[in-house]
Amino acid sequence: MAIGNVQKIQDNKKYFDDKIGSLSDRQGIWLRNNLALTTDADFMQIPSTDSKNGLILALSRYENFKDIIEHALLNMAAYLIPEENFKWLINDLRAQIFSNIILITDFRTGNQPKNYGEGIMNSIYNFFDFLETDSQPMHINAKIDLLNNIRLRWDAVRQEDNYSEWLDEKDVKQIEWTKDYLNTKNHYCRITVDRSNYSEIRAVILGSLDLIDPPVYSNDYTSYKQSDRKERVIDKMKRAWSQQKYRDAGKTKKPYHLPLTQQTQKRLERMASIQNTTATLILDMLINSAYETDYVDRYGKDIY
Repeated sequence: MAIGNVQKIQDNKKYFDDKIGSLSDRQGIWLRNNLALTTDADFMQIPSTDSKNGLILALSRYENFKDIIEHALLNMAAYLIPEENFKWLINDLRAQIFSNIILITDFRTGNQPKNYGEGIMNSIYNFFDFLETDSQPMHINAKIDLLNNIRLRWDAVRQEDNYSEWLDEKDVKQIEWTKDYLNTKNHYCRITVDRSNYSEIRAVILGSLDLIDPPVYSNDYTSYKQSDRKERVIDKMKRAWSQQKYRDAGKTKKPYHLPLTQQTQKRLERMASIQNTTATLILDMLINSAYETDYVDRYGKDIY
């Protein structure tokens, strides 16, 4: 870098610190991209990992650097959604999964350029920060409306949620089983998470259930109800888990005599033969299936 540029940076250190150094990494990358479009394509050579220092060095080469910066900051205020609008997403992996899949399915975000690195939240930032209409940046108000619409959809789904309490956050075995179950039914979202972090795995499971028939784009979600198909998926999943628990509990069964009519006994034996299992297990399944239907609430808790 030329000596004159170094001197310019030193003489204007407070200005550069206030205008560029105070930016977040996300803002720095957005400013870099905007300057590459409005001023010089060479701004794109600035690495994302050191965007703010790179911007200061690049801008110091211009005599009218203050005019360039002020104009770019005005553009940022007109097109970049403030961080506070994303607060409901930032620490909620489940909400991130829901929002990201909605963006992929509704807006085909798969072809969006990567600017922030890997991660679901980065993909969401990337979509909104560089969203265009007719090859022009979309205004901030339209972006916020779209983000808020996704939040309303998310809130509607969570309002109808009858499976979060059922999936015990402390029951590793249930979490593993549910993941495998949904995977075999092609309902599990293949999101890369830490395989040893069961809190993250649970979030992916719940996110996968959230995304079964989510509400379509609308201006009003007050009438949203879970679809019959989603209700069936959840009901079958809960019943299958109950059956799995009772199969696992078979090792601790206690002897119990039930007097049955001859016809009932024959039918029971026939059912066991067809299912290739024991009469005891058939009784277990029938009794617990009836119990799950009539004696527990939507969260799997006993009613009586």
